[in-house]
Amino acid sequence: MTLGARILVATRAAAIYLARTVLPTDLLPFYSYPGYVSLVSWEFGVPVVVMTTAVVGCLAAVKKHRVFAAVLASYAVVLLPVLGIVQIGPQAMADRYAYLPSVPLVALVGAGFGALWDRQVLPSAWWRRVTVPTAGLLLLGLLSWQSVRQIAVWRNSETLWSRVLQYEPWNTEAHNNRASYYYDRGEYGKALADYDSALRVQPSLGRAHASKRRSAYFNDRAITYVRLGRYFEALADESEAIGLRPTEASYYFNRGNIYFLTGRYAEARDDFDRAIAASPVANPSYFQKRGLVYRRLGMEDKALEDLDRARTLRAAPPKP
Repeated sequence: MTLGARILVATRAAAIYLARTVLPTDLLPFYSYPGYVSLVSWEFGVPVVVMTTAVVGCLAAVKKHRVFAAVLASYAVVLLPVLGIVQIGPQAMADRYAYLPSVPLVALVGAGFGALWDRQVLPSAWWRRVTVPTAGLLLLGLLSWQSVRQIAVWRNSETLWSRVLQYEPWNTEAHNNRASYYYDRGEYGKALADYDSALRVQPSLGRAHASKRRSAYFNDRAITYVRLGRYFEALADESEAIGLRPTEASYYFNRGNIYFLTGRYAEARDDFDRAIAASPVANPSYFQKRGLVYRRLGMEDKALEDLDRARTLRAAPPKP
């Protein structure tokens, strides 16, 4: 994604964060990158107009009301690192990123209520003196009610990611994360369905990020296929994962395990060799599994060497 497109995505995110802070509804833990980014589309054009108007308005009022400029500047500075101008993950935005930047906005609202209170407590009709605390209590009640509703969404990973999919059915990360939840519960059929859905959509990311994420989906689906005893499909998926990310040692290890389960020991040995070569650290599991393969191949000396290496590595104290 070009720098200009990332700036548009960041501007849209800043406007949505501001809107969610004012009206915290339909909150999501993860928003996928949009497939189409253009200044002439309403999805990006309107946020640019909104944020430009906010900045110009604060600058125009800076002489009389410097607090507005200070609040906007604080909001922007704290939010800037997570706006995605420099892409560091598959998400375009996530509502949790607005927690800290919202502090100056909340402080401004509190100061506004305080100023109103100071004015209303002057001698006046009794109904005017209760206006501010009543409004404050109503706002607190509404926010508490919304919090209770949001807690239900965060009950578990199924409810959380199902909520995301209600708004973004194309969200590959949501499908993948819900699949992981089903896998951990032993619901392999449901997990497989979500992995299938994740792989039907090409993530709207840069080539490197997209390849990394899709390789993970293929790897996870391969592991699920193994649980279902569908080794042919598992091998195909693990090979796809390796093709997308040939430097990932764990993928070779996983494919080697599938070969081992199907009695293809020579191919398993070759993949364990590749896993050991690709791993940045000596992994005892890799050596142990290759030792077992050597034993099945009748190469007892090499088997004992690898098994002893695995025991030595496990006995070594962890590095600080």
